[in-house]
Amino acid sequence: MQTAASGWWTSATMEEKVVNAGGEAEWELVYWPVTFRGNFVRVLFEHAGVAYQDTGSFESNMKLMSLPPHEQPLPFVGPPVLRNKKTGFALSQTAAIVAYLGKKLGYDPSDLETSALALKIVLDCLDILGEISLSNGAQMWTRESWASFRGEGKRLDSWLKNLEASAQRFGGGTTSAQKSVPSSEVWMLGTPTASIADLALFALLEQLVRNMPPLKSDVLRAAPLCWSIVERLAAQQNLRSFIQKQTAQLPRRFCAPKIQASIYAMIEADEQQDSKL
Repeated sequence: MQTAASGWWTSATMEEKVVNAGGEAEWELVYWPVTFRGNFVRVLFEHAGVAYQDTGSFESNMKLMSLPPHEQPLPFVGPPVLRNKKTGFALSQTAAIVAYLGKKLGYDPSDLETSALALKIVLDCLDILGEISLSNGAQMWTRESWASFRGEGKRLDSWLKNLEASAQRFGGGTTSAQKSVPSSEVWMLGTPTASIADLALFALLEQLVRNMPPLKSDVLRAAPLCWSIVERLAAQQNLRSFIQKQTAQLPRRFCAPKIQASIYAMIEADEQQDSKL
């Protein structure tokens, strides 16, 4: 007989694939078959080269979510959910998972202040996902509402400039001729190697541009230093392989279908409008 703590995670009804199958997967990530928040967790495992199982389908996730909280492996409302298959430890909420894995895998800055700033960057990136998806599709975009979100000086532009300012201030780099640190050496918070801040930035911007290529112009205009960090990480062998594999498995699968269609329709309309200028 399957228990709530074990059966739901290993049920044959779940769509399951092993990522980084070179070793036995100690970790399991339950998420939807889209990029969105799940990539914030996937990118950490992939960059570290740590084996994990990426599981979950709409049916299995909905069934798990419908259980009373006391019967769930961990009381939660929605994915992502991370579970250590050896210890049974489970955790939900994207930022909590990223912070935990950051410490576990060595991506959390060593000093308290920089660690707090790194979590702040993670939350900023997740806020941008929340805003472009209108709180996970609570509403759909209209041309009027989209006009206040995308464009120079608009909401998305402000968010991107906020990230860029962090890279310049804390990373020690700038896009000016007087830059103190070459962009090829800058990490978001001036750490010697990539931290959760850099990998969250990558998880956000890489999937936005991959799923919605016209947004690259927005990123390059507002956050060129941030994009240089993304490009450097994308050249890392593990992440390069991950992007190629996910592009094949989840082509333009950004988020839930209805809000995704709404976002894509807005971007297509922008492109059509630009072509007439």
